[in-house]
This record gives sequence, C-alpha cells and structure tokens, in this order.
Amino acid sequence: MMRIFVLIIVCAALGVLIIMLVPPWQMPDEPAHFEYAALWARSGQLPQASSYDDAIDRALGISLAQEHFYSYLMPIPPTAPPETLSAARELFFMPRQVGGDPPLAYAPAALLLRNLQTWPIEMQLRTMRLLSLLYTLGAVLCVYCSARMLSDSREVALASALLVGLQPQFLFIGVAASNDALANLLGSATCLALIAGGRMQNARCRSAPILVLLVLILAGLATKRGFVPLAAALLLIACAAWLKQVWGRGRGAACCAPYPAVVYVTAYK
Repeated sequence: MMRIFVLIIVCAALGVLIIMLVPPWQMPDEPAHFEYAALWARSGQLPQASSYDDAIDRALGISLAQEHFYSYLMPIPPTAPPETLSAARELFFMPRQVGGDPPLAYAPAALLLRNLQTWPIEMQLRTMRLLSLLYTLGAVLCVYCSARMLSDSREVALASALLVGLQPQFLFIGVAASNDALANLLGSATCLALIAGGRMQNARCRSAPILVLLVLILAGLATKRGFVPLAAALLLIACAAWLKQVWGRGRGAACCAPYPAVVYVTAYK
C-alpha cells in the first residue's frame, strides 16, 4: 500500500506544479467553466442560459488581458484587448457552458468560490484547479483498486495506476478548472463498482455494488454529456446478461448486436 500512496503524492506534486506553472485561462475552456461556477456562487441559484453578471463578465475580460490570454492563443493579438468576456467571445471562439452542461460538477466549485469572492480572480481559478486535482487523484486510486481486483497482483495494479497517474495529458486535463476531472473520477469509480459486483459470488452481496453503480451512473450523467456512452455500454452489458439467462448465449448476443451502432449514433449525434 505504501507504493500507491507514494504514487499519489508524486501525482499530487506534479498536479500542483502544473496548476502553478500553466498561466490562468490556458487550459481548455477555463473562462467558460469558471463563469458557470462564479455565477452560481454569486447568485446562490443554478444559472440558466440567460444568466449574466456584469461584474463577473468584466473581471474575466480584464484578467484575460492581464494574463496575456490572446498572446498565447492568437498569431496576432488585438492591440486593444476586450474588456469583458462577452466581447472576447466575439473575437475568440469560446462557447458558453452556462445552461448547456449538466450542473453537478459546478456545485462544489460554486460552494468553494462563494467563500473566496474577495480573492483575486486568478487565485479563485487556481483553487478550482486544486479541486479538480483531488478528483483526479481519486480516479488514480480507483484505477489501482480495479486493477488489483482483476489481477490479484500489486505490481500490475501499481503499473496500471502509474500508466494513468503519470500520463501527461491526463494529468494536464485532470487539473483544469472544468467538469472533466469529476467525470473521470465517476467513470473510474463506475468501472470499479462494476468489477466489484462481478467478482462477488453471493447474489445477495451484489445488491450494494449495483446500487452504488446506479448512483454513480446518475451522477455521471449529471456531470457531463460525454458520460452517455459509458452508461449505454453498461446498459448493453445488463441486457446481454439478462437475455443470456432467458434465451441462451447465442440468441441473446444476436439481439444485442445492433446496440453498439445505436450507442454511437446517440452519443455523437
């Protein structure tokens, strides 16, 4: 167990390093994700697509200019940077998350920002990044536990966690102020619950992992639309298992054959 905790500490240190070294707003869609959480924090109510706050809009616009947002991302930055986020969207493609993305990931972020409104906006952003880092560390632990159940080998489990936790792109996205980190945690926890339920021999003992699995799936769907393919795949597994009991392996598999195409169309429509 000591080795996995060492790995978690190393991942946490690398995550903090990324959080501090990557300039504010330079991770995918951070201004839009921050706007969602900040609106919720200030109003105390779930923002709608029409929600707007002039102070937040202006603070984001000023911070983008001060942190050289346009210089990093545009070949020729504007000589007079926009003073608001709304004006920046007319210059730079930055779709709004408010009213579009499911709200669960923004609830704890809003609760966090509610107590930090006197802090500089860049520090508020980095605090949101730290929250994402906690989710990512949880995902690495879930990977370790899943591999441990599947292989009964500490070495294989540690290698699996190393492969995930030290993967640069995963860690970079995993500390961004967005809904991706929570979605990754819920996805890995869902896989862990599925494996735990499958390994239990006693049918009565399986009810707890199944209940946890349902809660995780609902939480995932309330976090990110990209969770739909995983939920659909789990539904396919459940249908195949049920049809196998009712009709036998051959006919059950045949009935499920068109399902992947339906999942693909549903997820990417």
